[in-house]
Amino acid sequence: MNRWSPISVRVAIGFSTLILSCPGWGQSFNIDLDLPTDPPLGGGPPSDSFPGAAGQPGKWNALDATWIGAFRLKDLKGNSTHVTLTVVKGSGSAGGWSYIYNGNTGDYALLLNDIARVSETGSIYRFEGLSDGRYLLYSYAVNAIGYEAPVEVTVPGAFPPNPQIVTGPMPGNDFELGITHAVHTIDVVGGRLEVAFNATFPKGHINGFQIVAVPEPSSLLFITAFTIILFKRVRKNTSK
Repeated sequence: MNRWSPISVRVAIGFSTLILSCPGWGQSFNIDLDLPTDPPLGGGPPSDSFPGAAGQPGKWNALDATWIGAFRLKDLKGNSTHVTLTVVKGSGSAGGWSYIYNGNTGDYALLLNDIARVSETGSIYRFEGLSDGRYLLYSYAVNAIGYEAPVEVTVPGAFPPNPQIVTGPMPGNDFELGITHAVHTIDVVGGRLEVAFNATFPKGHINGFQIVAVPEPSSLLFITAFTIILFKRVRKNTSK
């Protein structure tokens, strides 16, 4: 019977610890702007297996679409974090809304069919407490009724193109960049990330967000090195 040597076990544990501590795990989030209504109207967050446009399955935070104030986020594994999402402008007064858009079913409906309306003077959402580093911010901003309704999405400090325009109309059970969502790349410094929305009231809608942490090249090199070492150890011991 083949067994792993103590060294192989230690390497495997070290590799697992490194992976789990990687920014792509600990500082990535899924957020659904939600309303307490029936599922066809978008009530409730998507399932943990739903990856969204970012290809990122995990816990979806259900944030009341009419919320004003700070909301503490849970990570992809459902663990509480110190990262908060604050609605610093808009929502509340602009209101949330939900619709039965028949082109969306299941998790797509749960994410896209209930929304926060972009206020007449614009809406701003602020993330705080993030680890510094590079992130991809997916901002869902498609009109839930199915109209073509341009929404300007701006992330201060993000790489071009910035701002980006999300136009709609809803494709139905699908995601399309520039149609259902925008994707900004930004290097976060000081733990803060903001995103601003501007649109013609009340047609401009915000459906939710995904934050994807991008591992640094050095982290990827370490992961690759650990993988090679691990496989060599396992191969050596299983060949005996």
